[in-house]
Amino acid sequence: MRPLEIKGKDADQKLKHVEVILQRMTRRLQKTVVGLIPSTPIFGYVESIADTPVILRAIFPAEGTITKAAVAFEPRPKKGIEVEIKITHMHELGSEAHTLYIPKNGLLLDLDYKVSAGTQLKVTANPSPDFLGGLWLSLLYEVSVQDMNQVKFAIDQLDRIAEEVSDATNKEG
Repeated sequence: MRPLEIKGKDADQKLKHVEVILQRMTRRLQKTVVGLIPSTPIFGYVESIADTPVILRAIFPAEGTITKAAVAFEPRPKKGIEVEIKITHMHELGSEAHTLYIPKNGLLLDLDYKVSAGTQLKVTANPSPDFLGGLWLSLLYEVSVQDMNQVKFAIDQLDRIAEEVSDATNKEG
């Protein structure tokens, strides 16, 4: 930051100039910074649930939350199918299973399922005589704040980064 030069011929003008400088600095300090942390997609696919009923196996290395799920069939069946989602917790005794009915057009779900470090997830589909095709599954996983990497920036550093991103975007477009 450059040194401040107070301008003015007399004390009143100098005081007014100091007020202008303080107003500008106050505006700069009032900037709001928003950090966007992308969710991690986890996905799986099986070509035939009759041959391979396990669609996805995953283990979570950190505490977090599964926030969304999407399921789709390939090819689209004539009617919906039940899908069993089995979640096994590595450090606990036992597991829990949930059965979902998936409409023929697929399903989008908003979830709030907490997982701890070491939670194992296994998603299986029960084959149905009405449908033996493929199944797509996608989940969004958000790592908890205590397990995220933290990077601290001063406001002027964020301003420089924003300018660089803006310049790069303008050159591309």
